[in-house]
Amino acid sequence: MNFKLESLNNFFLLTLHSKGYLFKLGGICILMISYVSLSAQFQSNSKRQNQRNIDLQFEVDRLNDLAWDLRNVSPDSSMITARLAYTIANTIDYSKGIAHSLSTIGLNWKNMGEFDSSLVYFLQNLAVREEIGDEILIASAYNNLGQLYKEKGNMQ
Repeated sequence: MNFKLESLNNFFLLTLHSKGYLFKLGGICILMISYVSLSAQFQSNSKRQNQRNIDLQFEVDRLNDLAWDLRNVSPDSSMITARLAYTIANTIDYSKGIAHSLSTIGLNWKNMGEFDSSLVYFLQNLAVREEIGDEILIASAYNNLGQLYKEKGNMQ
């Protein structure tokens, strides 16, 4: 295939010669073809990015579930796993994953007797859950705070 691009007074003319056929496309056609091509490429990239985020959300959920399961068996492993889930969730702006991770990290700190560190994570968890607006998640966050204050001995 041979082609030649010419410009005349800001108008482009593309001449294609392929398999015995001669095609001439004006500037507007070239721009439209370029736009359609770039648009399709962007949509394809956008779909791939959306699928990647869905895959990462699934991984965050799996890591959070694993961290939850490890909390009583191996608090250190639970903490590491929850922090990894938090990092990924934060990267893809996955609020429910962030909230679950913060809750598990706070619970691990509470179980280790580090009440001040636990409070920091439980308050962050509450803020994210309020931002999400899910009343059940918000109630759960308040329950975590209540349990923490009870164990800490501060019932104010």
